[in-house]
Amino acid sequence: MSRDLGFGPFSEALSGDDHKALRGAFLDRLGDRRSTRAQLTADVTPILNILRAEPLDAVALETALDDFQRGFNDRIALGRSLKIERIVAMTPAERAAFVDRMEHALERRGE
Repeated sequence: MSRDLGFGPFSEALSGDDHKALRGAFLDRLGDRRSTRAQLTADVTPILNILRAEPLDAVALETALDDFQRGFNDRIALGRSLKIERIVAMTPAERAAFVDRMEHALERRGE
């Protein structure tokens, strides 16, 4: 969750407390870091085995990558949902500061 996951300036604009709270909520929903890492290994292992096999089975590779992508998309959707919840829960002053930080992030990207 500490990575951007494609939310660009929205993620950059979150305060440190927001990031910490989102990370905690993300791990609460997915499980602790160790189990999350174990799941990632379980998701990638079939891909590694297919890539090592001779001859390469392109259909099996495509299927395994589709499965991996579904899990990745689920994690992105969870992150998106948690960010929406966090933004909706902000006070007007917190939201105004968030918007200011987001504008600043967009300006930096344009430089």
